[in-house]
Amino acid sequence: MIALSAAVLASLYMPYGWPMDVAFVSFGIFLVAGHRHYGRREQFLITLALGLSVAAAVLTPSAAELIRSALERAVFLAAFMILLALLREGAITSPAVLQVGAYLTRQPPSRRYLSIHLGGHFLAILLNFGALNLLGPLIKRGIEATTPDPGVAAIRMQRQVSALARGFSWMVAWSPTAITQALIFAVVPGVDPARMMVIGLLLVGLTSLAGWALDWLTGIAARRLIPANARPQFSGGEPFPKSAFLNFATVCLCLAGATMAIIYAAHVTTVPALMLVAPVVTLLWIVKQNAVHTDWVSLVCERLKTVSFISMPQGSPEAITLACAGYCGICAAGLVDPHWFAESVGLAHWPDLAIYGAAMLIPPALSNIGLPPLMVITFFGALLSALPGLDFDPTLLAMAFCVGWALNLTGSPFSVTAIILARITGISGRQLTWRWNGWFSAVSFILSALVLVAFSKF
Repeated sequence: MIALSAAVLASLYMPYGWPMDVAFVSFGIFLVAGHRHYGRREQFLITLALGLSVAAAVLTPSAAELIRSALERAVFLAAFMILLALLREGAITSPAVLQVGAYLTRQPPSRRYLSIHLGGHFLAILLNFGALNLLGPLIKRGIEATTPDPGVAAIRMQRQVSALARGFSWMVAWSPTAITQALIFAVVPGVDPARMMVIGLLLVGLTSLAGWALDWLTGIAARRLIPANARPQFSGGEPFPKSAFLNFATVCLCLAGATMAIIYAAHVTTVPALMLVAPVVTLLWIVKQNAVHTDWVSLVCERLKTVSFISMPQGSPEAITLACAGYCGICAAGLVDPHWFAESVGLAHWPDLAIYGAAMLIPPALSNIGLPPLMVITFFGALLSALPGLDFDPTLLAMAFCVGWALNLTGSPFSVTAIILARITGISGRQLTWRWNGWFSAVSFILSALVLVAFSKF
Protein backbone atom coordinates (compact mmCIF):
# COMPACT_ATOMS: atom_id res chain seq x y z
CA MET A 1 0.00 0.00 0.00
CA ILE A 2 2.87 2.37 0.79
CA ALA A 3 4.64 1.53 -2.48
CA LEU A 4 1.40 2.02 -4.42
CA SER A 5 0.79 5.43 -2.84
CA ALA A 6 4.38 6.57 -3.35
CA ALA A 7 4.31 5.51 -6.99
CA VAL A 8 1.04 7.33 -7.66
CA LEU A 9 2.39 10.50 -6.01
CA ALA A 10 5.53 10.23 -8.13
CA SER A 11 3.45 9.90 -11.29
CA LEU A 12 1.51 13.03 -10.35
CA TYR A 13 4.59 15.17 -9.72
CA MET A 14 7.22 13.71 -12.09
CA PRO A 15 7.23 13.82 -15.93
CA TYR A 16 8.03 10.11 -16.27
CA GLY A 17 5.92 7.11 -17.15
CA TRP A 18 7.65 4.44 -15.06
CA PRO A 19 6.10 5.38 -11.66
CA MET A 20 2.68 4.43 -13.00
CA ASP A 21 4.03 1.02 -14.02
CA VAL A 22 5.36 0.60 -10.47
CA ALA A 23 1.90 1.54 -9.21
CA PHE A 24 0.30 -1.14 -11.40
CA VAL A 25 2.65 -3.83 -10.06
CA SER A 26 2.12 -2.68 -6.46
CA PHE A 27 -1.63 -2.71 -6.98
CA GLY A 28 -1.52 -6.29 -8.28
CA ILE A 29 0.50 -7.43 -5.24
CA PHE A 30 -1.85 -5.45 -2.98
CA LEU A 31 -4.88 -7.24 -4.46
CA VAL A 32 -3.39 -10.67 -3.85
CA ALA A 33 -1.64 -10.07 -0.51
CA GLY A 34 -4.63 -8.41 1.15
CA HIS A 35 -7.20 -11.06 0.23
CA ARG A 36 -7.79 -12.11 3.84
CA HIS A 37 -9.18 -8.65 4.63
CA TYR A 38 -11.79 -8.68 1.87
CA GLY A 39 -15.49 -9.27 2.42
CA ARG A 40 -18.25 -10.12 -0.03
CA ARG A 41 -18.40 -6.57 -1.41
CA GLU A 42 -14.71 -6.54 -2.32
CA GLN A 43 -14.84 -10.08 -3.72
CA PHE A 44 -17.82 -9.15 -5.90
CA LEU A 45 -16.13 -6.01 -7.25
CA ILE A 46 -12.85 -7.82 -7.95
CA THR A 47 -14.74 -10.57 -9.80
CA LEU A 48 -16.72 -7.97 -11.76
CA ALA A 49 -13.50 -6.14 -12.65
CA LEU A 50 -11.94 -9.35 -13.94
CA GLY A 51 -15.07 -10.12 -15.97
CA LEU A 52 -15.10 -6.66 -17.54
CA SER A 53 -11.39 -6.98 -18.34
CA VAL A 54 -12.05 -10.22 -20.23
CA ALA A 55 -15.00 -8.59 -22.03
CA ALA A 56 -12.83 -5.61 -22.97
CA ALA A 57 -10.08 -7.91 -24.31
CA VAL A 58 -12.60 -9.83 -26.45
CA LEU A 59 -14.94 -7.07 -27.62
CA THR A 60 -12.87 -3.91 -28.07
CA PRO A 61 -10.03 -3.33 -30.57
CA SER A 62 -8.29 -0.93 -28.17
CA ALA A 63 -8.50 -3.21 -25.12
CA ALA A 64 -4.96 -2.45 -23.89
CA GLU A 65 -5.59 1.30 -23.92
CA LEU A 66 -8.95 0.91 -22.16
CA ILE A 67 -7.58 -1.40 -19.46
CA ARG A 68 -4.58 0.87 -18.84
CA SER A 69 -6.87 3.89 -18.53
CA ALA A 70 -9.08 1.99 -16.06
CA LEU A 71 -6.01 0.85 -14.10
CA GLU A 72 -4.73 4.42 -13.86
CA ARG A 73 -8.08 5.45 -12.39
CA ALA A 74 -8.04 2.46 -10.01
CA VAL A 75 -4.57 3.08 -8.59
CA PHE A 76 -5.26 6.81 -8.26
CA LEU A 77 -8.43 6.18 -6.24
CA ALA A 78 -6.73 3.53 -4.11
CA ALA A 79 -3.85 5.89 -3.31
CA PHE A 80 -6.30 8.71 -2.56
CA MET A 81 -8.15 6.55 -0.04
CA ILE A 82 -4.93 5.25 1.56
CA LEU A 83 -3.32 8.68 1.92
CA LEU A 84 -6.41 10.55 3.10
CA ALA A 85 -7.23 7.78 5.60
CA LEU A 86 -3.92 8.57 7.31
CA LEU A 87 -5.49 11.74 8.73
CA ARG A 88 -7.79 9.51 10.75
CA GLU A 89 -4.73 7.92 12.37
CA GLY A 90 -3.69 11.26 13.78
CA ALA A 91 -7.23 12.05 14.89
CA ILE A 92 -8.09 8.83 16.72
CA THR A 93 -5.26 9.33 19.22
CA SER A 94 -5.86 13.06 19.61
CA PRO A 95 -7.37 14.09 22.98
CA ALA A 96 -8.57 17.30 21.32
CA VAL A 97 -10.70 15.42 18.78
CA LEU A 98 -12.22 13.26 21.52
CA GLN A 99 -13.07 16.35 23.61
CA VAL A 100 -14.64 18.06 20.60
CA GLY A 101 -16.78 15.00 19.85
CA ALA A 102 -17.92 14.58 23.47
CA TYR A 103 -18.85 18.26 23.75
CA LEU A 104 -20.91 18.17 20.55
CA THR A 105 -22.99 15.18 21.66
CA ARG A 106 -23.78 16.55 25.16
CA GLN A 107 -25.59 19.71 24.13
CA PRO A 108 -29.17 20.50 25.29
CA PRO A 109 -32.01 19.87 22.78
CA SER A 110 -32.21 23.52 21.67
CA ARG A 111 -28.81 23.36 19.99
CA ARG A 112 -28.01 19.63 19.91
CA TYR A 113 -29.11 18.99 16.32
CA LEU A 114 -26.93 21.67 14.77
CA SER A 115 -23.97 20.83 17.02
CA ILE A 116 -24.01 17.15 16.01
CA HIS A 117 -24.91 17.93 12.39
CA LEU A 118 -22.16 20.52 11.89
CA GLY A 119 -19.73 18.65 14.15
CA GLY A 120 -20.13 15.47 12.08
CA HIS A 121 -19.80 17.54 8.93
CA PHE A 122 -16.54 19.26 9.81
CA LEU A 123 -14.97 16.33 11.66
CA ALA A 124 -15.49 14.33 8.45
CA ILE A 125 -13.09 16.68 6.66
CA LEU A 126 -10.22 15.05 8.57
CA LEU A 127 -11.71 11.78 9.77
CA ASN A 128 -13.85 10.88 6.72
CA PHE A 129 -15.78 7.74 7.76
CA GLY A 130 -13.94 7.93 11.08
CA ALA A 131 -16.29 10.78 12.08
CA LEU A 132 -19.14 8.26 12.19
CA ASN A 133 -17.03 5.83 14.20
CA LEU A 134 -16.10 8.60 16.66
CA LEU A 135 -19.45 10.33 17.21
CA GLY A 136 -21.71 7.29 16.74
CA PRO A 137 -20.55 5.45 19.89
CA LEU A 138 -20.53 8.74 21.87
CA ILE A 139 -24.19 9.29 20.95
CA LYS A 140 -25.13 5.72 21.84
CA ARG A 141 -23.27 5.76 25.18
CA GLY A 142 -24.66 9.17 26.11
CA ILE A 143 -28.28 8.14 25.46
CA GLU A 144 -27.90 4.85 27.32
CA ALA A 145 -26.35 6.61 30.33
CA THR A 146 -28.89 9.44 30.66
CA THR A 147 -32.21 8.07 29.32
CA PRO A 148 -33.67 5.04 31.16
CA ASP A 149 -37.09 5.29 29.45
CA PRO A 150 -36.90 3.17 26.24
CA GLY A 151 -39.43 5.30 24.36
CA VAL A 152 -37.54 8.50 25.05
CA ALA A 153 -34.23 6.78 24.26
CA ALA A 154 -35.56 5.64 20.87
CA ILE A 155 -36.62 9.16 19.89
CA ARG A 156 -33.34 10.67 21.06
CA MET A 157 -31.46 8.01 19.11
CA GLN A 158 -33.43 8.83 15.97
CA ARG A 159 -32.84 12.56 16.24
CA GLN A 160 -29.13 12.43 17.11
CA VAL A 161 -28.13 9.64 14.71
CA SER A 162 -30.07 11.37 11.90
CA ALA A 163 -28.28 14.65 12.65
CA LEU A 164 -24.92 12.87 12.41
CA ALA A 165 -25.82 11.01 9.19
CA ARG A 166 -27.12 14.15 7.48
CA GLY A 167 -24.16 16.31 8.46
CA PHE A 168 -21.61 13.70 7.45
CA SER A 169 -23.27 12.86 4.13
CA TRP A 170 -23.34 16.39 2.74
CA MET A 171 -19.63 16.84 3.34
CA VAL A 172 -19.15 15.23 -0.09
CA ALA A 173 -20.75 18.27 -1.75
CA TRP A 174 -17.74 20.54 -1.26
CA SER A 175 -14.86 19.18 0.86
CA PRO A 176 -11.61 18.59 -1.07
CA THR A 177 -10.88 15.63 1.25
CA ALA A 178 -14.04 13.83 0.09
CA ILE A 179 -13.80 10.89 -2.27
CA THR A 180 -16.19 12.60 -4.67
CA GLN A 181 -13.70 15.34 -5.47
CA ALA A 182 -11.03 12.84 -6.55
CA LEU A 183 -13.51 10.93 -8.69
CA ILE A 184 -15.66 13.61 -10.29
CA PHE A 185 -12.83 15.92 -11.30
CA ALA A 186 -11.36 12.93 -13.13
CA VAL A 187 -14.51 11.79 -14.98
CA VAL A 188 -15.99 15.22 -15.82
CA PRO A 189 -13.42 17.46 -17.55
CA GLY A 190 -13.73 21.23 -17.42
CA VAL A 191 -15.04 21.58 -13.86
CA ASP A 192 -14.44 24.90 -12.09
CA PRO A 193 -13.40 23.85 -8.53
CA ALA A 194 -14.03 27.26 -6.93
CA ARG A 195 -17.52 27.60 -8.43
CA MET A 196 -18.32 24.03 -7.48
CA MET A 197 -17.25 24.66 -3.87
CA VAL A 198 -19.47 27.75 -3.67
CA ILE A 199 -22.49 25.78 -4.91
CA GLY A 200 -21.67 22.91 -2.56
CA LEU A 201 -21.43 25.17 0.49
CA LEU A 202 -24.73 26.80 -0.45
CA LEU A 203 -26.37 23.36 -0.63
CA VAL A 204 -24.83 22.40 2.72
CA GLY A 205 -26.37 25.50 4.30
CA LEU A 206 -29.81 24.87 2.81
CA THR A 207 -29.90 21.16 3.66
CA SER A 208 -28.68 21.92 7.20
CA LEU A 209 -31.60 24.28 7.71
CA ALA A 210 -33.99 21.74 6.18
CA GLY A 211 -32.69 19.00 8.45
CA TRP A 212 -32.97 21.23 11.50
CA ALA A 213 -36.60 22.08 10.59
CA LEU A 214 -37.46 18.38 10.19
CA ASP A 215 -35.80 17.61 13.52
CA TRP A 216 -37.82 20.43 15.16
CA LEU A 217 -41.03 18.86 13.84
CA THR A 218 -39.90 15.47 15.15
CA GLY A 219 -39.28 17.07 18.55
CA ILE A 220 -42.77 18.60 18.61
CA ALA A 221 -44.33 15.22 17.84
CA ALA A 222 -42.15 13.56 20.50
CA ARG A 223 -43.12 16.04 23.22
CA ARG A 224 -46.78 15.22 22.63
CA LEU A 225 -46.09 11.54 23.25
CA ILE A 226 -43.70 11.82 26.20
CA PRO A 227 -44.87 12.96 29.67
CA ALA A 228 -43.02 15.96 31.04
CA ASN A 229 -41.65 13.95 33.99
CA ALA A 230 -40.09 11.39 31.60
CA ARG A 231 -38.11 13.92 29.57
CA PRO A 232 -34.36 14.04 30.27
CA GLN A 233 -33.02 17.19 31.87
CA PHE A 234 -29.96 19.06 30.67
CA SER A 235 -28.02 21.59 32.65
CA GLY A 236 -26.36 23.10 29.59
CA GLY A 237 -23.46 24.19 31.79
CA GLU A 238 -20.65 22.14 30.24
CA PRO A 239 -17.69 24.46 29.57
CA PHE A 240 -16.64 25.04 26.00
CA PRO A 241 -13.32 23.20 25.34
CA LYS A 242 -11.46 26.17 23.85
CA SER A 243 -8.07 24.47 23.79
CA ALA A 244 -9.41 21.35 22.07
CA PHE A 245 -11.22 23.36 19.41
CA LEU A 246 -8.14 25.53 18.88
CA ASN A 247 -5.94 22.45 18.41
CA PHE A 248 -8.39 20.92 15.96
CA ALA A 249 -8.70 24.21 14.04
CA THR A 250 -4.90 24.46 13.88
CA VAL A 251 -4.65 21.05 12.19
CA CYS A 252 -7.36 22.05 9.69
CA LEU A 253 -5.58 25.33 8.91
CA CYS A 254 -2.24 23.57 8.48
CA LEU A 255 -3.85 21.09 6.11
CA ALA A 256 -5.53 23.83 4.08
CA GLY A 257 -2.52 26.15 4.07
CA ALA A 258 -0.02 23.49 3.01
CA THR A 259 -2.41 22.29 0.29
CA MET A 260 -2.76 25.81 -1.12
CA ALA A 261 1.03 26.25 -1.06
CA ILE A 262 1.52 23.03 -3.06
CA ILE A 263 -1.20 24.07 -5.54
CA TYR A 264 0.58 27.34 -6.31
CA ALA A 265 4.14 26.00 -6.13
CA ALA A 266 3.66 22.84 -8.19
CA HIS A 267 0.75 24.04 -10.40
CA VAL A 268 -1.43 21.07 -9.54
CA THR A 269 -5.09 20.78 -8.63
CA THR A 270 -6.50 20.40 -5.12
CA VAL A 271 -6.71 16.61 -4.91
CA PRO A 272 -3.07 15.79 -5.87
CA ALA A 273 -1.88 18.54 -3.48
CA LEU A 274 -3.98 17.15 -0.66
CA MET A 275 -2.68 13.63 -1.31
CA LEU A 276 0.89 14.89 -0.85
CA VAL A 277 0.13 17.00 2.23
CA ALA A 278 -2.03 14.51 4.17
CA PRO A 279 0.76 12.07 5.22
CA VAL A 280 3.04 14.97 6.20
CA VAL A 281 0.36 16.59 8.38
CA THR A 282 -0.43 13.20 9.93
CA LEU A 283 3.23 12.61 10.80
CA LEU A 284 3.58 16.06 12.39
CA TRP A 285 0.31 15.56 14.28
CA ILE A 286 1.53 12.24 15.72
CA VAL A 287 4.89 13.81 16.65
CA LYS A 288 3.13 16.69 18.44
CA GLN A 289 0.94 14.31 20.44
CA ASN A 290 3.98 12.42 21.70
CA ALA A 291 6.40 15.33 22.07
CA VAL A 292 5.48 15.76 25.75
CA HIS A 293 7.18 12.45 26.61
CA THR A 294 10.94 12.08 27.03
CA ASP A 295 11.00 8.93 24.87
CA TRP A 296 8.88 10.55 22.14
CA VAL A 297 11.02 9.21 19.29
CA SER A 298 10.39 5.58 20.22
CA LEU A 299 6.71 6.32 20.84
CA VAL A 300 6.37 7.91 17.39
CA CYS A 301 8.16 4.97 15.76
CA GLU A 302 5.89 2.53 17.56
CA ARG A 303 2.82 4.49 16.45
CA LEU A 304 4.01 4.54 12.83
CA LYS A 305 4.61 0.81 13.02
CA THR A 306 1.04 0.29 14.22
CA VAL A 307 -0.29 2.50 11.44
CA SER A 308 1.73 0.68 8.76
CA PHE A 309 1.17 -2.91 9.82
CA ILE A 310 -2.25 -2.83 11.47
CA SER A 311 -4.32 0.24 10.58
CA MET A 312 -3.47 0.44 6.89
CA PRO A 313 -4.18 -3.25 6.16
CA GLN A 314 -7.44 -2.99 8.09
CA GLY A 315 -8.40 -0.10 5.80
CA SER A 316 -7.54 -2.01 2.63
CA PRO A 317 -11.17 -3.03 1.86
CA GLU A 318 -12.17 0.64 1.43
CA ALA A 319 -9.22 1.26 -0.90
CA ILE A 320 -10.04 -1.86 -2.93
CA THR A 321 -13.72 -0.92 -3.10
CA LEU A 322 -12.91 2.52 -4.49
CA ALA A 323 -10.29 1.22 -6.90
CA CYS A 324 -12.39 -1.62 -8.29
CA ALA A 325 -15.55 0.50 -8.53
CA GLY A 326 -13.64 3.12 -10.50
CA TYR A 327 -12.06 0.46 -12.69
CA CYS A 328 -15.42 -1.18 -13.40
CA GLY A 329 -16.99 2.17 -14.25
CA ILE A 330 -14.29 3.04 -16.81
CA CYS A 331 -14.29 -0.44 -18.34
CA ALA A 332 -18.09 -0.58 -18.57
CA ALA A 333 -18.19 2.87 -20.18
CA GLY A 334 -15.53 1.76 -22.66
CA LEU A 335 -17.61 -1.28 -23.64
CA VAL A 336 -20.65 0.87 -24.45
CA ASP A 337 -20.73 2.98 -27.61
CA PRO A 338 -21.62 6.47 -26.30
CA HIS A 339 -23.32 7.44 -29.56
CA TRP A 340 -25.48 4.31 -29.48
CA PHE A 341 -26.32 5.04 -25.86
CA ALA A 342 -27.24 8.65 -26.66
CA GLU A 343 -29.48 7.59 -29.55
CA SER A 344 -31.14 4.82 -27.50
CA VAL A 345 -32.29 7.22 -24.78
CA GLY A 346 -32.70 10.26 -27.03
CA LEU A 347 -30.05 12.11 -25.04
CA ALA A 348 -29.50 14.73 -27.74
CA HIS A 349 -33.01 16.04 -27.11
CA TRP A 350 -32.68 16.23 -23.33
CA PRO A 351 -32.45 19.73 -21.86
CA ASP A 352 -29.50 20.33 -19.58
CA LEU A 353 -31.73 20.35 -16.49
CA ALA A 354 -32.99 16.86 -17.32
CA ILE A 355 -29.38 15.65 -17.49
CA TYR A 356 -28.64 17.19 -14.09
CA GLY A 357 -31.80 15.66 -12.64
CA ALA A 358 -30.83 12.21 -13.92
CA ALA A 359 -27.34 12.65 -12.47
CA MET A 360 -28.89 13.38 -9.07
CA LEU A 361 -31.40 10.52 -9.12
CA ILE A 362 -29.59 7.59 -10.78
CA PRO A 363 -26.80 7.07 -8.14
CA PRO A 364 -29.15 6.80 -5.11
CA ALA A 365 -31.70 4.78 -7.10
CA LEU A 366 -29.15 2.17 -8.18
CA SER A 367 -27.49 2.23 -4.76
CA ASN A 368 -30.77 0.96 -3.32
CA ILE A 369 -30.30 -2.25 -5.31
CA GLY A 370 -26.66 -2.57 -4.24
CA LEU A 371 -24.63 -0.88 -7.02
CA PRO A 372 -21.86 1.37 -5.60
CA PRO A 373 -22.40 5.05 -6.51
CA LEU A 374 -18.73 5.40 -7.38
CA MET A 375 -19.08 2.82 -10.15
CA VAL A 376 -22.34 4.35 -11.38
CA ILE A 377 -20.96 7.90 -11.46
CA THR A 378 -17.76 6.78 -13.17
CA PHE A 379 -19.78 4.95 -15.83
CA PHE A 380 -22.24 7.73 -16.62
CA GLY A 381 -19.67 10.49 -16.23
CA ALA A 382 -17.34 8.83 -18.71
CA LEU A 383 -20.21 8.25 -21.16
CA LEU A 384 -21.48 11.83 -21.01
CA SER A 385 -17.99 13.29 -21.28
CA ALA A 386 -17.34 11.20 -24.42
CA LEU A 387 -20.35 12.70 -26.23
CA PRO A 388 -19.55 15.91 -28.13
CA GLY A 389 -22.21 18.54 -28.61
CA LEU A 390 -24.25 17.91 -25.47
CA ASP A 391 -25.46 21.18 -23.97
CA PHE A 392 -24.47 21.01 -20.31
CA ASP A 393 -22.28 22.90 -17.88
CA PRO A 394 -19.54 20.51 -16.63
CA THR A 395 -19.46 22.18 -13.19
CA LEU A 396 -23.22 21.77 -12.72
CA LEU A 397 -23.06 18.18 -13.97
CA ALA A 398 -20.27 17.45 -11.46
CA MET A 399 -22.35 19.13 -8.73
CA ALA A 400 -25.37 17.01 -9.70
CA PHE A 401 -23.29 13.85 -9.31
CA CYS A 402 -22.14 15.10 -5.87
CA VAL A 403 -25.78 15.63 -4.88
CA GLY A 404 -26.61 12.11 -6.06
CA TRP A 405 -23.78 10.74 -3.93
CA ALA A 406 -25.01 12.67 -0.87
CA LEU A 407 -28.60 11.49 -1.44
CA ASN A 408 -27.28 7.92 -1.63
CA LEU A 409 -25.62 8.31 1.78
CA THR A 410 -28.86 9.32 3.51
CA GLY A 411 -31.33 7.44 1.31
CA SER A 412 -29.87 3.97 0.66
CA PRO A 413 -29.56 1.14 3.23
CA PHE A 414 -26.54 -0.08 1.22
CA SER A 415 -24.63 3.20 1.63
CA VAL A 416 -21.48 3.35 3.74
CA THR A 417 -23.18 5.74 6.18
CA ALA A 418 -26.04 3.30 6.81
CA ILE A 419 -23.72 0.29 7.10
CA ILE A 420 -21.42 1.96 9.66
CA LEU A 421 -24.23 3.45 11.78
CA ALA A 422 -26.22 0.21 11.68
CA ARG A 423 -23.18 -1.63 13.04
CA ILE A 424 -22.70 0.95 15.81
CA THR A 425 -26.33 1.38 16.88
CA GLY A 426 -27.86 -2.00 16.05
CA ILE A 427 -30.61 -0.27 14.04
CA SER A 428 -31.35 -1.58 10.54
CA GLY A 429 -30.14 0.33 7.51
CA ARG A 430 -33.67 0.58 6.14
CA GLN A 431 -34.89 2.30 9.31
CA LEU A 432 -31.90 4.64 9.34
CA THR A 433 -32.43 5.71 5.73
CA TRP A 434 -35.99 5.12 4.49
CA ARG A 435 -37.90 5.77 7.72
CA TRP A 436 -35.72 8.31 9.52
CA ASN A 437 -34.24 10.19 6.57
CA GLY A 438 -36.64 9.57 3.71
CA TRP A 439 -38.25 13.01 3.99
CA PHE A 440 -34.86 14.66 4.43
CA SER A 441 -33.56 13.03 1.24
CA ALA A 442 -36.67 14.12 -0.69
CA VAL A 443 -36.45 17.72 0.56
CA SER A 444 -32.70 17.79 -0.15
CA PHE A 445 -33.32 16.69 -3.73
CA ILE A 446 -35.89 19.46 -4.25
CA LEU A 447 -33.61 22.12 -2.79
CA SER A 448 -30.66 20.91 -4.86
CA ALA A 449 -32.76 20.91 -8.03
CA LEU A 450 -33.83 24.50 -7.38
CA VAL A 451 -30.24 25.62 -6.79
CA LEU A 452 -29.02 23.96 -9.99
CA VAL A 453 -31.89 25.55 -11.92
CA ALA A 454 -30.92 28.96 -10.56
CA PHE A 455 -27.23 28.56 -11.45
CA SER A 456 -28.03 27.21 -14.91
CA LYS A 457 -30.31 30.16 -15.70
CA PHE A 458 -28.36 32.97 -14.08
